[in-house]
Amino acid sequence: MNETPYFSNQTDYDKVMQVILKMMESSASTVRRAAASCWASALVGAHGREQPNPFVKALKKGAKKPAKRLSIISPVEDEDMEVPSSPITKKQAPVLSFTLEEILKQLSIQYTRASVSSKVRAGIAQCYMDIFTRLGSTVVEGNYGVILNHLLVDLLSNPAIGINRFRLLMTRKYVKIILEDVVGERLLGETGQLNALRTIFNEIIKNYPQVIKDRLELSKHTLAGALHAVASLIRSLGATVTSVQDLIRDGLLQVLQHPSYTVQVSTSWALKSLALAVPAQLLPIITICMNNVNRELSQLTTQKSLNSSLFRRCTGFANGLAAVISIAPLQPLYASVDVTSRVLSLATSLLKSSGDHDLRVSSTQIQVAWILIGGLMSLGPNFIKIHLSQLLLLWKNALPKPLAKDANLDRSLLELSFLSHVRECALGSILAFLEFNSKLLTTDVSKRISAMLQNSTLFLNTLPQKKTTDDVTQRLLPSIQLVDYDLMVRRRVLQCYNKLVKLSHAEALQANLLTIAVTFFADPEKYTPSSLSTAIASSAGTFENVWEIGDNYGYGVCGFVRGYELGAFEFESQKDSRPTVSNWMMRTSPSAQIDEVVSYPSFDLIYITKYW
Repeated sequence: MNETPYFSNQTDYDKVMQVILKMMESSASTVRRAAASCWASALVGAHGREQPNPFVKALKKGAKKPAKRLSIISPVEDEDMEVPSSPITKKQAPVLSFTLEEILKQLSIQYTRASVSSKVRAGIAQCYMDIFTRLGSTVVEGNYGVILNHLLVDLLSNPAIGINRFRLLMTRKYVKIILEDVVGERLLGETGQLNALRTIFNEIIKNYPQVIKDRLELSKHTLAGALHAVASLIRSLGATVTSVQDLIRDGLLQVLQHPSYTVQVSTSWALKSLALAVPAQLLPIITICMNNVNRELSQLTTQKSLNSSLFRRCTGFANGLAAVISIAPLQPLYASVDVTSRVLSLATSLLKSSGDHDLRVSSTQIQVAWILIGGLMSLGPNFIKIHLSQLLLLWKNALPKPLAKDANLDRSLLELSFLSHVRECALGSILAFLEFNSKLLTTDVSKRISAMLQNSTLFLNTLPQKKTTDDVTQRLLPSIQLVDYDLMVRRRVLQCYNKLVKLSHAEALQANLLTIAVTFFADPEKYTPSSLSTAIASSAGTFENVWEIGDNYGYGVCGFVRGYELGAFEFESQKDSRPTVSNWMMRTSPSAQIDEVVSYPSFDLIYITKYW
């Protein structure tokens, strides 16, 4: 296309685009890449192309033959004077010319169509990367704001994308690859990365809460994508980010109170990246988060009218505090033992005083306390071994053995949701303990933790069959049902079990613990409103393969094969000294990551769900 003028008009471009979209339907990644490269070549070739002026062209053509000189003496000679030809010649097709905004619009129109398959979307994502690479660093740096707004707002906030969960998760991954791996790391220099940080905060993050009335508040998906881009740029810049550290810190602390858990976790990750790059920010961020946690908790216990946003703000600041505390072992010169001791005292006092309030306030206090304890677990055995006996007692009180099989029948769904919520939070701190303090796992401690896991599964078996209700007053949070708490507790039990079996004290585990934990995966019909077989039969006409099942249960249970990565079983990695994950074909480029989303969607979506 670069060597011929035949594709420089709108008609030829439309015909080529239709052929390219058909080629992107191919299952072969090489075909999709070739089609994306062809489309990118056409769009980049039309970028900045000037429309020729037909009047100027006609004047140039008429000026080739000089006209006869006019005679003043004989006016008859005026008849032989040559007049330039008229600029209106035969009608020509307008030359194709696109600005960068129009190029991106051409791609987003096709990407957001509801009828487009996942293969075509993968090809369009590849086309985005090819276009930015062909345009070069200078154009990308000068138009970073346009690119940022297009990817985070036009794509991630598009209703056609957000209406489908898996389509949204795939788009999140594509945007992450394009914005971070291609644009942020490969095309932007150090000055461009600093300017990119300023652009993200000034144009996106500072718009929360809503500042301009006429401008709609950004969606949580847009904010999450921007925050991950911030964390990636901070990791690339390192200590160079010191020049904009105040802008980053103030902006992140402002977004940390967002009611969305996704945004809170993304903000916490960005705060952790900032504290790693600029260790001098460690104590200031911890101090600000602790003050905000204390302020929000005091409002919980004093205000008469409470809403869910107040509960969310408490957990948001707690997540940020726990994330920043977790890097204290990496920056010991900037950490403070006194501060960490005060955080543990705050968490312990919250657990002790949680019974003095109603269930919703108490659930928030308990969640904040266990989040803080989970953050302290990353300090390692030197800190935890001093408080291990106290922690085991707290875990035992939070995960007691059910007294009777039918004891939960007389409880309301709100009370059962609260009890499940307490167990899920406590198990999350146990998981953090197993992750960072394996040296403290003696045979006795392993037996105690195993008994707690067993007690949690026994409690889940006593829950009623009906776990959903339309009555909002019977929910801890308006968007979470009892069935959601049930699933979260089972997930934590399975995660803790997975950590325990990797230790030398695996014989201390209960024999039926694994069976009880995976029953949730093996029996999806117990939690789904309709039969899985009925769902498959109803979609027989459009059913392609097992990876298209979106039931959230059997979708990608096995994680031993993820793309070209092959995981080893536990006994293989221990006895044969084999690596936990081996890769028989090294493909780590952004293009390979996009191909894996289409070829092995389940594992990539699990990854996105975990880290987004």
